[in-house]
Amino acid sequence: MSLFSRRTLSTGAFLLATLSATPSFAEEFMDDQVNTRPSAGAMALDVVVARPMLFALTLGGTAAFVASLPFTALGGNVEEAAKTLVIG
Repeated sequence: MSLFSRRTLSTGAFLLATLSATPSFAEEFMDDQVNTRPSAGAMALDVVVARPMLFALTLGGTAAFVASLPFTALGGNVEEAAKTLVIG
């Protein structure tokens, strides 16, 4: 067996072994994530930091959309710009 064939066969076997095991690990990880509740600190951090930051980013995207609205209307892609800049 040539070196190329042996290398190709071993690479294929490695990929098959690693990729076939991934879904079982993902299922186990998701079960842990679904059945656990966030801690009080995580919820407080979400309220104090994440929500205001995401609200500010939404306002920034809306402002960018309104500023670009005349140009996107001329180009006929207002819906695409709205999905990208405002909805995200």
